[in-house]
Amino acid sequence: MYRMDDELGDCFLITFKKDDRVSTMLLDFGTFNNHKSSIARLREIATNITEEQIDGKIDIAVGTHQHNDHLNGYYHAADILNGKIEQVWLSWLDDPKNHEANEVRKIHSGLHQTLTLISKELKSLKSDDVTDKTDIIDEMVQAYGDEKSVKPALAMDTLKQMGRKKTQYLLPGKIMTIPSFSGDEVRVYVLGPPVSRNLLRDITPGKDESYDKHLSMMGLNSRRLLGALKGKNNEDNNERDELEFPFNAEYKIPVKLIEELKEGNKEIRNNEKFFYKNNEKLIENPQALLNVYDKYKSEDASDRVIDGVWLDQVDRLSLFMDSYTNNSSLCLAIELVQSGKVLLFPGDAQTGNWNSWFDVKFPKNTLTTEQLMENTVLYKVGHHGSHNATLVKALEMMKREDLIAMIPVHKKDKNITSKTRPWKMPATNLLKRLKESTENRVLRMDDTFEKGSDPSKSTTVAESWKAAKLKKMPDKNEPLFVEIELEG
Repeated sequence: MYRMDDELGDCFLITFKKDDRVSTMLLDFGTFNNHKSSIARLREIATNITEEQIDGKIDIAVGTHQHNDHLNGYYHAADILNGKIEQVWLSWLDDPKNHEANEVRKIHSGLHQTLTLISKELKSLKSDDVTDKTDIIDEMVQAYGDEKSVKPALAMDTLKQMGRKKTQYLLPGKIMTIPSFSGDEVRVYVLGPPVSRNLLRDITPGKDESYDKHLSMMGLNSRRLLGALKGKNNEDNNERDELEFPFNAEYKIPVKLIEELKEGNKEIRNNEKFFYKNNEKLIENPQALLNVYDKYKSEDASDRVIDGVWLDQVDRLSLFMDSYTNNSSLCLAIELVQSGKVLLFPGDAQTGNWNSWFDVKFPKNTLTTEQLMENTVLYKVGHHGSHNATLVKALEMMKREDLIAMIPVHKKDKNITSKTRPWKMPATNLLKRLKESTENRVLRMDDTFEKGSDPSKSTTVAESWKAAKLKKMPDKNEPLFVEIELEG
């Protein structure tokens, strides 16, 4: 597990060895930021990876999903990795020849672009209601790369071109083999992302229907929110489509009118009826309207006002965008056949992806998903230990006494140390359960070791690590990686 200094990032290198046979698999390679220091670290890691391999060769490179912290290293260190990767493995959702995947990506890309525009409009909105909304949406946008930095889609395109052999796009239920080893020695089970019939079009689709109704609806909602923000920032804007909103123009009473009534003379205020906008609209009882408005704006009602509630959609859209991408992760379980041990790498899969695994059918005489969970000895904890990226059902199946968990998380990451809205990584209860399940064999990127020390004797690593063969770090205060050796 390579360490990304003080930020989030996934980069795992697996080396399979038997006699004189060696095969390597690089699972993800990225860091959350695109800063100069981040890029320097990625290039240092790429150099280390290629220098340690025979002829600098990486047999398989995997990209689980399109987030910077899993992909941008393939872009920033492309010159180091080019010509060194034999084959690339990606999810079926990244297959340019898969029509369904192309439709999903198109809507997904449109949602991202709209959210980027929403961010700009929010920053122009003069309101106290946007205090934390811009931070929320900017976090999401940053995960995909902003206009000034590399975007995961660009990193994905770069990765697709790296393999000497044809890129493999993997579907759940498929079992892969690795170079130099037979299927009786190492099997790689593809668990997710799911291929659901719910993603298919209806028999008689409308022109705007999509494969994923939830994704499509979020795209529509984002466009509506963008229209509302544009209207708020430009009151003279008459071009936006009022019919997209639940209360179109003919039912609205502008606050501007109410303020004009408040400033008017008693004769106007006490009229039984009041016309405005060239006598097109009638207010039956202006005084009653003013009474309601005054009560709404009173100090006693301050906890019930809804002026800013419409902006809560920013939170929902940003969370959906982030969760949808995580849930599209390519998920792999690697079986060391002769010992029965399994290494589980779920990317950042969230609940929907995990649950789908138990419906996946593998060929006869291979393991079921339940058996893969029961035989797991190494679990790469999903989404840096996020609360919704480890399915309780699956973790409780991991009963082996030699279970190890590795979490690519760093406690000094700025998103975790934030005083306003810190990310809860790793989640407290999940971390507690992982320690119980592994007898404290939980290793994080932010574990510290004395220079030249044996990590198994470190005060920050449990005694039980001795039995797990946690190997010595490189001779430096901040090691580049943490390495575990398992007998397969």
